[in-house]
Amino acid sequence: MAVLLFADASALAKRYVLEEGSEMVHALFAAGLPRIMTYLTYAETVNLVHRARNRRQISGDDYAIARQRLEQEALLSETTQLLGIEDGAYFDSIALALQHNLNATDGVLLYLLTRYAAVSPDTIVLLCADVRFVRAAEQEELTTLNPERTSPDALPAWLFA
Repeated sequence: MAVLLFADASALAKRYVLEEGSEMVHALFAAGLPRIMTYLTYAETVNLVHRARNRRQISGDDYAIARQRLEQEALLSETTQLLGIEDGAYFDSIALALQHNLNATDGVLLYLLTRYAAVSPDTIVLLCADVRFVRAAEQEELTTLNPERTSPDALPAWLFA
């Protein structure tokens, strides 16, 4: 049994834009944990990095480096497994999104993760800085890590077992 890391865009963007929780995200990537990601999460992260550039939180040069690194780590890395989202999942996730007061994106990701975790022999860990999404995932019995509330020094040993 392995640990698979699923970083939503709120956490993944911290890999490419320095902000609270970035150190934790860097530590998890450095540990070489296998990752799962959706194409939707990739697109959302590109958008968050772009908005950071527009706010001048990062320079144009840093933006170019961040985009290249994101593409490499998300789309081209052998460590990352990309998951598609079937059309029906968007409709099937509405009840879950409404139950937990989530936006549609978080609702469909929660739906996908709960279904994936139910059939996977691996432990799925949601890395997420969105408190509402974390709370909903925990209520659905998923394992979570909030990079803004956990330091790299406090990473649980079972992550690396």
